[in-house]
Amino acid sequence: MALLFVTGCVLTPQKEEQSTFQITESQSDRYAYGHGFGQSREAALRAARDELAEMILVNVRTETRQDLRATAEQEVTREFASSSFSWSNVSLENTRVDFEQRLQVNTATEYYVRLRIDRPTLERLTQLAREKAPALNAVYQIEKLPLTQPAQRLAGVIQGDNIASRDKVFKHDFLTSHGSSATFETYFKEVTEASVRALTAIPIIQAGSKGRSQDHSQEIAFVLLHTETATPQRNAQLYVRSTRGPNAGKEYELTTNSQGTTRYLSRAELGEQFTVSMKVAERVVSGSAIEQFREIARYSYANITQANETTVFFYLNPGEANLRINNESLGAPVRHSLKPGASYQLQVRAERYRERSDQLVIPSGAAYAFYAVELEARQYGHLNLAVRGRGNTLQVRRDLQEWQLAHGGTFEQEYAEAGSYVARVGRAQGQSFDENYQIIQDLFELEHEQTYSRVYPAPLYREPYKHGWGVSLYMLRGGGEPTAAYRVPYLYSSSDGAGMTGTGHYGQFKRDAGQYDNFHLGSAEDFLLNVQRYFDTFNFTVQGSAGIRKHTFYRPSNASGFSHEDLELNSLTGSVGAGFWHSFYSGMVLASVTVNQAYEYAKWNHDSDVYLQLPNNEWALLPSTGGKANRYLFGEANALFSLGEGFGFSVSVIVPFETRQPLIQFGLSYNFFESGYRKPAIVNHIKE
Repeated sequence: MALLFVTGCVLTPQKEEQSTFQITESQSDRYAYGHGFGQSREAALRAARDELAEMILVNVRTETRQDLRATAEQEVTREFASSSFSWSNVSLENTRVDFEQRLQVNTATEYYVRLRIDRPTLERLTQLAREKAPALNAVYQIEKLPLTQPAQRLAGVIQGDNIASRDKVFKHDFLTSHGSSATFETYFKEVTEASVRALTAIPIIQAGSKGRSQDHSQEIAFVLLHTETATPQRNAQLYVRSTRGPNAGKEYELTTNSQGTTRYLSRAELGEQFTVSMKVAERVVSGSAIEQFREIARYSYANITQANETTVFFYLNPGEANLRINNESLGAPVRHSLKPGASYQLQVRAERYRERSDQLVIPSGAAYAFYAVELEARQYGHLNLAVRGRGNTLQVRRDLQEWQLAHGGTFEQEYAEAGSYVARVGRAQGQSFDENYQIIQDLFELEHEQTYSRVYPAPLYREPYKHGWGVSLYMLRGGGEPTAAYRVPYLYSSSDGAGMTGTGHYGQFKRDAGQYDNFHLGSAEDFLLNVQRYFDTFNFTVQGSAGIRKHTFYRPSNASGFSHEDLELNSLTGSVGAGFWHSFYSGMVLASVTVNQAYEYAKWNHDSDVYLQLPNNEWALLPSTGGKANRYLFGEANALFSLGEGFGFSVSVIVPFETRQPLIQFGLSYNFFESGYRKPAIVNHIKE
């Protein structure tokens, strides 16, 4: 137990701004000193105490090393002497606070404490520490071992037990690494019990063995494992004793290899029944060696060679590795049941490790099997890639693996597996690149612990071009009837007897003839041919069209003659226009919007003049010769749909600004284009 005494002196007030101090000359012949700094007085006091404890342990180690110079092993190691575990187990008493001060360093407060201890007390405490140090060092070495290595911890207990017994400190207490108090006797006993409970030894049949129990050539080896994790116990001694058979009572001392497996024993050596034990103590009493063993397993030869189900123990390193058996994922099992007498395909995968594939062959009748694998760690470097400019991104691929897409314009991977890489830089478009921009390609090798850093320039615009022609033949029309102001050949008789005069309009004709709206689907005489040129610059387009639009009316009762044929008004039409175009779906759809100027010439299509008698007993004339011209602006939106090889169909919507009503047209189309890019698709990155 550590005792700490602080003198009861009263310090005079001091200025807090003081940042330096004067240490008086110590009386080194009478006292030893420990110095400590900390963020609090308690932390500084603890640091000063640890310095005194380390001073004692250094003296102990130096003296012990001189005593053991003739031996190869060191019972007090440098690592132990400088550990906090050893410092906490040094008894300190009669210490005094020789000097303390609070320091103001910039804006932070720090404390300094100096402890002193007189030389006689220091020598007495050193002697006490010298007695316990070798046994404490043994405890320290045990605590360093992981709980998954109970066999090594048992070996450490045997060594520590001998040291504590030799130095007569078996009943002395100390503080464990967990801060609890224990004696060496209770500590070694608890570690022994825990280690024995954590061990198991499984018998495995030699891989090449054939047949079942009647085949006496089968040989058995033992695998010493940590029960919970199946960690193999390397370089450990275990003892197999035959309890029934020709060699009953005979014991075999076996040593495990790096896989935790012993050599094979024959059936004659094992007998029908046998046990597996571990040595837990070894002392010399009155010149005689006394050994103590604990049984960890008991088996029957028939049970381990005639099983219908095999318990397979798996040791996977790393522990989070995923095991697949015959392509079935099992996670990370410690044990799993399989059918004996069969072969299984195993795959073990883990992040940051190379995949491992093996074949597990389980002999017929085997009750146990063991599979251990330690995956090879992948070598990693650091990738730090970026691209200039907004809207640009990167894709990175190692060897022939899947492409990894960067988030934005940077790609950083702290643990990138070493190997051959390809980086592609382009303009982002969804999960891929915009084909209208160049792709910068960088091929490089990433080595272990290397940082590969690059800032790529912004991809250049490839300057795509596309121009061509489109031809449409419209033969199906809906709407487009002339408005009332549309000029048609329509003459009135003059009331003064001067004959037929004036120019009529479509509205007048419909009123006088009693006509109603007609929906016209067209005919062979009703068509429109449109030719359109598509330019690459600004997606500009011009077009021209020519054709005939026919409007049919039933013959009114007030018309002259005895014919019942319908009246027919034909309009010879032509137009020119300009606008803009765009392609969709990889050129499968060509759409444009244009403003056009139309020119039409309207005439009646019948052999003789037709007279209409009006209500006022006047007459109107539909002449068989001559016509009237119309001119108007209209807007048009058309689309050419390609079905392959340029052939397809077209749709056009026309909205006249005057003279006609809106109309929609359907027809056949053909287009031919030339397209490409002025810059190459992929360029290699030029390393500076």
